[in-house]
Amino acid sequence: MKKRMLAILLTLCAILTLLPFGASAASFQDVKSGAYYYDAVDWAVNHDPQITNGTGNGLFSPDNTCKRCEVVTFLWRAFGAEKMTGENPFADVKTTDYFYDAVLWAVENEITNGVDKTHFGPDSACTREQVATFLWRASGKSSYQLQVSPFADVLDKEHYSFTPILWAYENGVTNGQTKNTFGRTAPCTRGQIVTFLYRALANPLPPVETDGKFHFQPKVASKYLTDVFGEQMVVTWYNLVDAVLSGKTEVACPDDHTFNWVTGQFPDKCFPPLKGHIWAVDPDHPVKNGVARFMYDVPYEQLMAEVADFSRMVEEILNEAAKPEYSDFENALGLYNYFDSHYTYDWDAYEDNEQGKAYYLASYRMLTEKTGICQEISVAYSYLLMQTGAEADVVGGVSETDGEHHQWSYIRLNGHDYHIDPTWVLEMNGKLDYFLMTDAQRYAQGGYSKDRFRYVSSYTQDHPFPNYRADDETFAELWNGYFYSLDHENRTLYYEAEDASGDWTVKTFDYSDF
Repeated sequence: MKKRMLAILLTLCAILTLLPFGASAASFQDVKSGAYYYDAVDWAVNHDPQITNGTGNGLFSPDNTCKRCEVVTFLWRAFGAEKMTGENPFADVKTTDYFYDAVLWAVENEITNGVDKTHFGPDSACTREQVATFLWRASGKSSYQLQVSPFADVLDKEHYSFTPILWAYENGVTNGQTKNTFGRTAPCTRGQIVTFLYRALANPLPPVETDGKFHFQPKVASKYLTDVFGEQMVVTWYNLVDAVLSGKTEVACPDDHTFNWVTGQFPDKCFPPLKGHIWAVDPDHPVKNGVARFMYDVPYEQLMAEVADFSRMVEEILNEAAKPEYSDFENALGLYNYFDSHYTYDWDAYEDNEQGKAYYLASYRMLTEKTGICQEISVAYSYLLMQTGAEADVVGGVSETDGEHHQWSYIRLNGHDYHIDPTWVLEMNGKLDYFLMTDAQRYAQGGYSKDRFRYVSSYTQDHPFPNYRADDETFAELWNGYFYSLDHENRTLYYEAEDASGDWTVKTFDYSDF
């Protein structure tokens, strides 16, 4: 009997030694039921192979910052903990390190290449954007369906983390630090990383279904706007839009300067129906204790009715002129041609403006009345581009030829900046001279010199702009032509232009790179 009991006890001990320590989230003193990471921790410690077993002494340390070596180790284990035999390029990763195989796996699978060619930076804090990027790469670099970034701090489409963050948001991996900010550079905690892994791998959302149409986006802004006004103003703008759409009359705001610039500069560019309708309760001191109180100059119900009508109109324009599956180049061209055929130049408004009486100028007027002058046309065109997800804003200048002040649009495609003049194309039957111009072509078409450009805002003394440069001549052959047709499937633009003998003929332009 004693021998039998001893055998049973030895068997139990053997079984218990095989169980992972902390085989449930409840075994950790610092992981409470109801915490957002509770299920994720439970999954991580029970995963085979085990992803993590806490930090010792019955603790998981969910609020501790995750190091780069920890993150790649978690990922490596989540994907099977493969034993690696490849070459180690990093001087700061030794064969005896617990994360050695994980780092080699991450490099081999192009999840990360380290902080430079010879250093991985294992003890460096891993940021939220890095974690989203690692997960996106490990998951196969999937695409996303979102038309516009929901985050005021994720607007640069050329940034390496832009697509991973939008993929993570759309697939429910993370909703950001706040409704309007992702917190790109904030350190990622242990609780966050296991939650991201859990949502991405163990509990993914079903595939995103779309109807293949554009839908109105209340919150849009461009990287250009962030460059000139700063991220804080864009965040405040997004918060203000949320407040307005919720019928509120207060919004978090750091200071009077921010509120005045946001309400003065952003509505016309980013939400046209709101221009001129939001006023500070106290114009001299709108912000008190970090909160701005404001009022509407029309009944709130009337304003929301105008917003609803405007949003329907914007959707109709976008779905006639552009397509969600099209590239920024294709949508920019589609809207360019749409402006050519649907809008007219308002010469009466031009005369009023010359006499200082055009107080009514606004992109909202342009879009609803289908007529305007350059200050309205360029903003409206850039606004619609932002609705498609493109990076766009406006540029102003003074002609050296005739001294005329003029404003046009500016867009970024594949890392290059270009000028587009939607005013001069009105009723021009698809003339492409003003489409995707370089600085030199902008000067050739009107005498507007780069050294007199004013990007985004004319108030350069308050908000200086970077030294942007438009010098890519990829589209130069189009400038003497007229739009004919577009073949999306084969990425070919057909345009009419004169040949060497002076005859007009249809030519082709391959835009596969765009």
